[in-house]
Amino acid sequence: MRKFSVLLASLALTSSVTFADSIAIFGSGPFGSFTGTIEYNFDGDPGDDDLFITLKNTTDPNIQDPPNLITAFVFNINGDATATLDPDPDGDFENVVNEDAQPNGTFEFGAAIGGSYNGGGNPNGGVAVGDTRTFAFDVEGTDASSLTAIDFFSELSTNPQGGGAEVFMVRFRGGEESDKVPGEIIPLPPAAWMGLAMLGALGTIKKIRSRRTVA
Repeated sequence: MRKFSVLLASLALTSSVTFADSIAIFGSGPFGSFTGTIEYNFDGDPGDDDLFITLKNTTDPNIQDPPNLITAFVFNINGDATATLDPDPDGDFENVVNEDAQPNGTFEFGAAIGGSYNGGGNPNGGVAVGDTRTFAFDVEGTDASSLTAIDFFSELSTNPQGGGAEVFMVRFRGGEESDKVPGEIIPLPPAAWMGLAMLGALGTIKKIRSRRTVA
């Protein structure tokens, strides 16, 4: 029993995102803003959705008329896995791979109307101001089972052309002035990190006890 108590105390003091299944994100630009989440739950079954990226368009509708819609987003994976977009039920967003998202570089994966981050396709099929949409991806690869949500929000883009490398970008189009907005993690207070650590510890303890019962 003492070993379990020591393990629980040790993990509770570790403010690590690796215990979390999801992270909260946001981004704000002059003509576009968003909030969202990245959730990852790998089940090991090929073809099943493992990664869920939810985006809400929080752009101020008074900035311009009409306001921008979310028409694309791109990201990287800190590992060797790949991510494939589940077909969009509305038929507007398409899977993109090694997407040129200049001036912020090339990103490994994402989704875009018309299959293009910078343009292409009618922006009216995007996520309108005040609306929320969840995009599901199938993740496959030798290291897929070891990934966490933060691994989809930690690797920088490559070969940026003046805009700076980023880990996540959201494209806004539809208004007179478009926008390209980098994502950031919504900071959590220490108490929230403590709660995540406690949950991770309890999950570890449950697995240990299960192995002991089987043995």
